[in-house]
Amino acid sequence: MSLGRLVENWGTAQSYLIGCSPCIVGTLWAVTDQDTDRLALNMLHHWLPPTEEMKKRMSLVEPKDKRPLRNGKKRGSS
Repeated sequence: MSLGRLVENWGTAQSYLIGCSPCIVGTLWAVTDQDTDRLALNMLHHWLPPTEEMKKRMSLVEPKDKRPLRNGKKRGSS
């Protein structure tokens, strides 16, 4: 069965583009993996080096929850 023109091609990416976002970076599916998080952060730090203003703002959104993860590691550790 072909849906052809019946499928509406609208989603989150289009909303960001309409809002004048200069670019969109993301994965094609939901990924909740620490290695993927590190890869994304490393890529963003090389692409957009952090400024002092950004470092201040990031300190406000760092996780406040200090409980260990299920694997026994502390949050934010490798």
